[in-house]
Amino acid sequence: MSDNIPSIREIADKVGVSRSAVSLALRNKTGVSDETRLKILETAKELGYEPNPEISNFMSQLRQGELASFRSTIGWLNVISPESSVYSYWDRVFEGAQKKGADLGYHIETFFVKTKGLSPKRLSQILISRGIRGVVLGVADRPFSKLNLEWGQFSAVAISYGVVRPDLPRIVSNHQQITVEALKRIQRKGYKRMGLFLVEGMEYRTGHGIESGFYLFQNLNPKKAQCFLKIATIPLCTPNEICDWIRELKLDVVVTPNTDVIEKIQEGGIDIPRDIAFATLEQEPRYEAVSGINQRPDLLGAAAIQKLHGLIDSRTNALTADPSITLINGKWVEGTTTPSRYF
Repeated sequence: MSDNIPSIREIADKVGVSRSAVSLALRNKTGVSDETRLKILETAKELGYEPNPEISNFMSQLRQGELASFRSTIGWLNVISPESSVYSYWDRVFEGAQKKGADLGYHIETFFVKTKGLSPKRLSQILISRGIRGVVLGVADRPFSKLNLEWGQFSAVAISYGVVRPDLPRIVSNHQQITVEALKRIQRKGYKRMGLFLVEGMEYRTGHGIESGFYLFQNLNPKKAQCFLKIATIPLCTPNEICDWIRELKLDVVVTPNTDVIEKIQEGGIDIPRDIAFATLEQEPRYEAVSGINQRPDLLGAAAIQKLHGLIDSRTNALTADPSITLINGKWVEGTTTPSRYF
């Protein structure tokens, strides 16, 4: 792109028409003759005119009265295929991001990085052509993913530990605080034999924060509570396996970020909360009666957009940004699955 991009006025002066005629021709609108349109386009090309996609997008929305404060579009990059199901937690993160984006004047457009035939190079081209200069790396379907975009062209933040390269500023749930808070709340209710159940892969997706919270609590309470950790491989995560683990260790409460485990426990013949208590580290709307931690995914999404907004404003790209981590604390929400054991 030339350093001396001609203005619409310069094109108009060169052709000998009004600026409004040039604007109409460049936007392919009616109101000028075909002959004049052709002359304007040829002159614009000769002078090296290139439209700014962000300004074009802004002006289009401004003319339509859609969003007077529009800044630009943010790309929301899910490192999964379009056919993959997105966990409801991530839907709520996205909702929080959309709300904050609207407050700041951003539109958020979703892209699925693993769309068939979409290479990182092609995705970079699409983002640049649409005037997108800020991106959020969303959900990833496996840990230790890498994404080779033209990172010098974008400001970027990540909201999970899924993509490890590049090392971006991250806004994530404080899984250590979440785990310690849940175990402390349960302990205060009189529970002493606590089992933490993780499905394989969760430890990587949370940056090992859940395990560190578990061991921290265990070390701080060596005489007050007995804690047991199980990481189950997905093919073996059956109702019988889970219930055998519960019975073998004589647990009185199960804690897990995988809330649907509650169904497998009950399917295995153990009643909640009559036989055992249950708490989740990641509350879901469909399990609203379950005690546990609200990770406040909407707040996480909003914080990600706020962080990205600052990077965009300061023109800090993904290669020069400080790879900091912002932690979002969760809060305990009382339910019916952890009744007090003090009578």
